[in-house]
Amino acid sequence: MAAIAQNLRGLRHRLQQWVAAIGFDQETTGEIEAAVYEALTNVADHAYPEPGRPVRLAAATGGAVAEVQVSDHGRWHPPPADPGGRGRGLALMRALAGRVETATHPTGTTVTLSWALPHGDGAS
Repeated sequence: MAAIAQNLRGLRHRLQQWVAAIGFDQETTGEIEAAVYEALTNVADHAYPEPGRPVRLAAATGGAVAEVQVSDHGRWHPPPADPGGRGRGLALMRALAGRVETATHPTGTTVTLSWALPHGDGAS
């Protein structure tokens, strides 16, 4: 869907439902929501020169982890050496998620965030 604020709020609500169904505690639920929302807003703010281009959110459980991927078809911009008051999105995601991976390529960027499942058995 288009990476605009109204759509991102809708995606966040759907994410909340998914996380609740898995059974994460309240603290981890908040961390997941904040990290994923940061990844989504990074797409809206940085991936495209014009607003409203597509963002993709995919979420799944497997093994003993819950994984969320946020993808765009924009261009990767490395963080500046001195970001001023901005540019802390990846650091925030790394502080909140169990694992963060970024894959950049000519056709876009995918950020993969993962957390250990609360029961560790892969069931959700």
